[in-house]
Amino acid sequence: MDSEQELKRQLEAALEENARQKKIIDSLVRRVEQDSSHRVDPYAAFQHSVMLADQVREKTEELNTTLHELETINRELSNANQKVERAQQRFVDAIESISDGFALYDKDRYLVHSNSRFQRFWLDNDIPLDMPRITLSEVKQLAHSKGLIIKELPYSDLHGGRVFQQKDNRWVQVSERKTSDGGLVMLYTDITLLKEAESARYEATISEKLRQSYQTLEKRVQLRTAQLEDLNKQLSKEVKERRAVQSRLLEAKQEAELANLSKTKFLAAISHDLLQPLNAAQLFLGSLRAQRIGSSASRLVDSLEHSLSDVESLITMLVDISKLDAGTIRADKQPFSLDQLLGNIANEFHQVALQTNVEVRYVPSDIVVYSDSVLLSRIIRNLMSNALRYTESGKVLLGSRRTPNGVRIDVLDTGDGIPKDKQKEIFQEFKRLSPRKAENRTQLGLGLAIVDKISNVLGHQISLESELHKGSRFSVMVPYGIVKTKSAPLVAPKELNGSAILQGSRIWVVDNDNNICEAMSELLTGWGCDVVTAGSLSALQLECDIASESVEMLIVDYHLDNGETGLEVARHVHQNRSRPVPTIVLSANRSEELKHEVRDCGYLLLSKPVSPVRLKATIVSQLQSEQNQPSTKVSPSLY
Repeated sequence: MDSEQELKRQLEAALEENARQKKIIDSLVRRVEQDSSHRVDPYAAFQHSVMLADQVREKTEELNTTLHELETINRELSNANQKVERAQQRFVDAIESISDGFALYDKDRYLVHSNSRFQRFWLDNDIPLDMPRITLSEVKQLAHSKGLIIKELPYSDLHGGRVFQQKDNRWVQVSERKTSDGGLVMLYTDITLLKEAESARYEATISEKLRQSYQTLEKRVQLRTAQLEDLNKQLSKEVKERRAVQSRLLEAKQEAELANLSKTKFLAAISHDLLQPLNAAQLFLGSLRAQRIGSSASRLVDSLEHSLSDVESLITMLVDISKLDAGTIRADKQPFSLDQLLGNIANEFHQVALQTNVEVRYVPSDIVVYSDSVLLSRIIRNLMSNALRYTESGKVLLGSRRTPNGVRIDVLDTGDGIPKDKQKEIFQEFKRLSPRKAENRTQLGLGLAIVDKISNVLGHQISLESELHKGSRFSVMVPYGIVKTKSAPLVAPKELNGSAILQGSRIWVVDNDNNICEAMSELLTGWGCDVVTAGSLSALQLECDIASESVEMLIVDYHLDNGETGLEVARHVHQNRSRPVPTIVLSANRSEELKHEVRDCGYLLLSKPVSPVRLKATIVSQLQSEQNQPSTKVSPSLY
């Protein structure tokens, strides 16, 4: 290609030189002709002619030489053109002989040459290419705009090749290579067969792997099936064994429940049967203490009172533990004034402490708490009993303190204290410290265990702080409550000497136990009351006119003869009077149902056996409330 251009350049130079020599010759000839026409001197003309002839000859020789060189250059140019044509033909034959599509772009990316395979691809898709006016970017745009390419993938090639899937599902690999003058050669290779072979190999490989996986999986399934069968056999055996164990456990549970129910019923029945005569004994003892007796007889009365108190405490604790273990006790939480509860308990234990060397103090408060007043009173009573029992002399303080988490009810004593290693143990059943008082040796060690169990039912936290030889503090944390009406203020225990208010008070007592009727009559009469006793409603109607006769208090036993209850007697009395009579219901039944029933009627419930001190405090409280005097009146069913 370079030699051909050089020959063309030499030819052009020779032609220019030949034209220049010809112009010179023509100019010389014209000058000779002009000079011959103007001059006369022949010799001078001859000399001038000879000189011109020499110049013409020289120029002619130069022209001949140039013509010879031009002929040589023409021959060489012709040979070069033939070589170029042969090279071009070989180039065309070469790109036509390959199976790939060929396209040559110049440095400006205009298409300058392509083979028939490349052109046929576009003609088959009805897209003629206008060479050499079309560019590479226009070729790509045509391919995409006509939808010829449906997928494009990168190809691992150093020159940035790509792989295309055409709309006829054929695959083409495009390779690119730059030329030395900045042009671009692109080869379009049909790799459909290669892709199909590759897909076939891939499918065959996948199929083989699947086959192997299937065989492996089948073996694993067989192995796992065998393992599962063995496991199922073991599970079946275990299930049978567990069913047998569950059956035995269910039978044992049913037997335990029946035994527990039988125990509960037995304790309830025996407690009722025992508490009835015990209640009569307590009342007779109260009447006896009111009599003027000698010192030796007084000591016997004290011993008898302690014995009866121990029996009452033992029976009550056994029944409580039985109910707590059976889960029959449910909390009935309501907001109430704490004074209503603590004031009555303080009054009661103030009377008890008068017979000892212990002083009971109470700090009133106006706090409202949210709890079950009955169950909470059981906790406080047990803590107070425990404090009095283990304090020979000194003080027992009952009070409450506000805290961010609720009201902390404290029972403090100046007793001997509790060792640190015993402070958890004392809340267990039948665990107690070594008593220093002889009367404490009969205790079973259930009081604090009952406190712990009831606190769990209420969800109240019990805490203990104690120091040996200085005393102890038992605390109960109770949440705050809200009430709409303000309760009547409490009176200090020393103001509750009810002898004056009891004088001449008319009280009706209905109980089917003649011993209790006699004991109640003796006790109340000794306090200065006017007492009428009866075994039933009909007997009471024979004794007095229930509609018109004056009466300040009605005391009824819950269980009467022939299915009659004390509540029915109280309702009948109230229905026949213009205003209700303060009513106290006595019963050895400590069930929650009875407590709710009595409270719903607006009465007070006292559990048998009733100590004379508690009975007197309750009667005084009710009578004072009726006379609109400051009292310690409590909500129904408090005791």
